[in-house]
Amino acid sequence: MLDWKKFLAYKSCPDAETYVTLPDDVTWLRIFFSIVYGISLTYRDLTPSDSALAIIMGMNIIMFLPVIWLNFFLNAKTDSYKNLNFQGVPNALAMMMLIWIISFTAAHEDDEKIFAKALIEPVVKLATGEETSDESVTKEESEF
Repeated sequence: MLDWKKFLAYKSCPDAETYVTLPDDVTWLRIFFSIVYGISLTYRDLTPSDSALAIIMGMNIIMFLPVIWLNFFLNAKTDSYKNLNFQGVPNALAMMMLIWIISFTAAHEDDEKIFAKALIEPVVKLATGEETSDESVTKEESEF
């Protein structure tokens, strides 16, 4: 798990030999950022075009805040690690989207019920053979 003493040591200049678990710790930091940002997206009034920008902003937060932490606070020798700058980015991005979807669905439960009713009701009526209230829908006789 996260080694707080090494992770919070100002200008400690860690490298691959002195701080072996830094890539894992950066992954956990990115996942933490993704959870916080995913929850914050739930409570914003986003239009569809704003949603795309929010995802791009989330990618920037997930990718670059840990890199800024590594370079300016820890002064880490990132060249000694293999692919440290993008370690855990796909996991954190997936976590951000998952948290956003789950928390948005939980926060908008009434809208989900209305949508489900509007979606299921016509299908049930057609499947059971009940007449629809819409006069424009006509049933055609099968020629087979």
